[in-house]
Amino acid sequence: MATPSKPRCKFYVVGGPACDRPANHSGYCEYHTEKACGVCGRSAIREQLQEDWVRFICHICAGVKEPEQSPSRLVDSGQRVTYGANGAMRETTPDKGRFDLLPLQQIAEFLLTSQGQVTNPDDPTRVSILADVYHHMNHFIHSGDKESFIECLNSFAQQWPEKERLHNLVMLPAQQMAIGAEKYKERNWEKGMPVHLYVDSALRHILKWAAGLTDESHAAAFLWNMWCLKWTLENRPDQNDLPYNKTKPAGMTTRQEPPFQQQEQH
Repeated sequence: MATPSKPRCKFYVVGGPACDRPANHSGYCEYHTEKACGVCGRSAIREQLQEDWVRFICHICAGVKEPEQSPSRLVDSGQRVTYGANGAMRETTPDKGRFDLLPLQQIAEFLLTSQGQVTNPDDPTRVSILADVYHHMNHFIHSGDKESFIECLNSFAQQWPEKERLHNLVMLPAQQMAIGAEKYKERNWEKGMPVHLYVDSALRHILKWAAGLTDESHAAAFLWNMWCLKWTLENRPDQNDLPYNKTKPAGMTTRQEPPFQQQEQH
């Protein structure tokens, strides 16, 4: 008769290996007894509930999101493309896909009606945010409606507590700028590149963010692409190759009415 195996410690780190030490009566090993979430077993944060009452609970069960990952590096394939004689340089590889060509509205509708079958178990709200952004981006690239662009950013910002939104919306892409300046040169992106590249990259990075990937700061990369997209449409309308711009009558350009500039009030 086989000897029953001894219970193992339930402690584990999100995205990492589980502890394999023998468990005591609490379900955890002696080392992790006071470091594991009392609800699910994930790595815990110390929460002082009262002066003499401390509990250990993970950021998910406590309803607290982890601090947003600051960009520390950019994934680099080593491949470069320069757009035009004096244009910007950017990394590009075919295996990244073309997210700007996807049927975004249909994907958004599926994500919202999948009844939890497509989700990120560590943070279920991320999939609904992804669906919102895809929905608004789809409308923007086919209409040029600036309100849809703003809603993309508003939807994404909902992940953070209100007091953190302004800081993250500006600080994260600023940190991304610093890393990009080292990888290429300062203000390389201002030389101009087709704006579909910003849309493509933004949609790719927010998907990776929603899936919980941490190979780089995908939140920072999404925001960087969004702000640079806005700047390019306003300052380099010759780079606007989005669908709504291609359907305009001959002779009509975005210089006449930039998509993001508000009309003057008379």
